[in-house]
Amino acid sequence: MRFLIVCLCLVCTACNMNHKGEEPAKQGELPAAISALQEALNSHNYSQIESFLDVEYQVPGVPANLAGPVLQQVVESYPYHIDTITIQSKEHGDKNTTYQVEFESGDNKRKHTLILSPNGHFVEIDIFRTQSQQPKEPQMQESTLPVQMTAPFILANNLMLTEATVNDTTGYFLVDSGAPSLILNSRYFISAENISVAGMGVSGAITNSSVYPVQEFAWGSYILRDFQAITMDISHIESALGKPISGLISQQQLQPFQVIFDYQNQEITLLQLDDQGTILADASNAKPREVISFSMAAHLPVISCMYQNKILKMALDTGAEVNLLDDNLMENIVFEDVQTDTLSGASKERTEIQSGNLRGFQVGMQTYDTMRFLASDISHLTTATNEHIDGLIGYQFLSRQKTAINYIKRELYILE
Repeated sequence: MRFLIVCLCLVCTACNMNHKGEEPAKQGELPAAISALQEALNSHNYSQIESFLDVEYQVPGVPANLAGPVLQQVVESYPYHIDTITIQSKEHGDKNTTYQVEFESGDNKRKHTLILSPNGHFVEIDIFRTQSQQPKEPQMQESTLPVQMTAPFILANNLMLTEATVNDTTGYFLVDSGAPSLILNSRYFISAENISVAGMGVSGAITNSSVYPVQEFAWGSYILRDFQAITMDISHIESALGKPISGLISQQQLQPFQVIFDYQNQEITLLQLDDQGTILADASNAKPREVISFSMAAHLPVISCMYQNKILKMALDTGAEVNLLDDNLMENIVFEDVQTDTLSGASKERTEIQSGNLRGFQVGMQTYDTMRFLASDISHLTTATNEHIDGLIGYQFLSRQKTAINYIKRELYILE
């Protein structure tokens, strides 16, 4: 499961800016786009403003592909009813027109900046302040990293569930290296923070998320303290797995260790690493028979695999129940035992897609007789990570043998 997170503070600005060269605007009818914005915010209906967004519309500090989902979230949760919008001034630039406006809601007045293109579409809507930041990270000096720890897991729909505790609440967590940071289920962890989060998953945009203060996260003897975790509604994952899920353990929690995945014995072993990626504990249970180097695309390891003499860049994701291939590869690939499946990721969107078996898929020196894949458009993952990704490999690969991953050395191990 893959996403990227962008934090957005829903703080209405109240600045008194005096722009050079601007003139008081003549009052009268508002531009159509500004009128549509008022109607959209009052009705919490994003579709009323969507057609007035320029192709260059942006939210400062937010990746371009998330600008629309971020605005949609703001529109749907805007806390005021706007009685009137008054244009205070406007300034004609070389290309666009900048409007300084005042939103009035009863006795509450708020000043904002709106920028329109020559065709009257929004290039920028400054009704909130954005922050391109990650949630507060754990205080490592107050945390406990075990030199070695083994945790049991159970399998639900081929995904690893292990017990952990957040602030004295214990539950099952999905071990999902495709998540960049700890995710908590907003059904059980209700945030009071006025921070909103947007991201992208394998099946679409992720919205309506926030952050939650964690005093202590305990997974066996592995303890992290004093940080913020992302919260989101993952009830659709609970429904699919048939079990209550407290959250997702992410790549961030796995990174300090060499992590051994043993599906046969249903155990995860964490071996603490030094700064050079050397194991600090007895490594007799981690002897590799093959070492596969990987690169990183954001928080995802990317491995060069082979199929039909073609190199495929595959991201490793423990939260992938079935492997994925980008559907633009399917012109030259023929599935066996084809069937229609539904893809569901961190977003609630469900997509019907084709799945089937491939023969002769190669990872490292090992060629697999059959391995099952789904075909889906995952081009947004390439866009979000700025690295070319042809697909994801997860359970279908990891469960075939005992494997380990070392993020510091950027090496995947096939163990004896």
